[in-house]
Amino acid sequence: MNDYPCHGTNYKKGRNGGIKYLVIHYVGATGSAAANARYYGDTPNIGASAHYFVGHAVEDAAIWRSVLEEDTAWHVGAKQYIHPECRNGNSIGVELCCHKRADGSWYFDPETLDAAVELCRDIVTRYSLDKSHVLRHYDVTQKKCPAPFVDNVDAWVDFKERLFAQEEEKEDSMKIYRYVAEMPAWAQEAATKAIQRGIIKLDSTGACTVWEPNLQPLVWMDRLGLLDKPAVEGR
Repeated sequence: MNDYPCHGTNYKKGRNGGIKYLVIHYVGATGSAAANARYYGDTPNIGASAHYFVGHAVEDAAIWRSVLEEDTAWHVGAKQYIHPECRNGNSIGVELCCHKRADGSWYFDPETLDAAVELCRDIVTRYSLDKSHVLRHYDVTQKKCPAPFVDNVDAWVDFKERLFAQEEEKEDSMKIYRYVAEMPAWAQEAATKAIQRGIIKLDSTGACTVWEPNLQPLVWMDRLGLLDKPAVEGR
C-alpha cells in the first residue's frame, strides 16, 4: 500500500455516518495510479477525490491510498441520484486505472482487477458489506463509470462474484469468535479497540460475532492507527 494524501480542498474530513457502500470507478484516462494520486494530492480545488487508486500491470497493479477511509472522498456527488441511499458520506470510492483501445472502448489489465479484488474483498469484510452494497458509479448516478463494467455487465457480475466467492466457500468451516478472550492474543488488543469504536457490535449478552479472517484486517487497522482515533459521531 502506497500513500499520497489528497489535497485538503478535495475531500471532507470525517463522515456524517457509517460506511455502508463500496463504489467502483475507472479513472477515465490512461495515467498510472501514482500519477492520479499525486494529481489529487498536489492540485487544489478539483472538487473530486477517491479513497484508493489501483494501478496498471506495468506498475505491479500498485494500490495508492489518497483519502483515509474515515474521511469523505467526493467520488459520487451529483445533482440527481438514481440510488436511494448511497452517497459520498456513507461510501468508499475505489478508482481503477484503465487503457483505451483504438475503437475508443476502455479495458482493465487482469492484474488491475486482481489487485482490486483483494483490496475490495478486504473492505467488504471489514465493513460487513454484502453484494447489494457494492456498486458501480453508474448504479448511483447513471454516469458511465466504470465504462468497462457498464459496457460489459457480465464482467461486472464476475468481479462482484470474485469478491465474495472465497468467503462463501469458507463460511461453513471458518471459526467464529464470540468473546475477545477466545481470540488469539495477537488480535485481542485490536478487537477491544474495535468494540470501543463500535466497529464490532455486542449483543445483549455481551457477545460478538467475529469471523476468523476478520482478525488480521483489524490488526492492520490498529497498526495504521485507525482504531486509536475518536469514533466519528453517528458511526
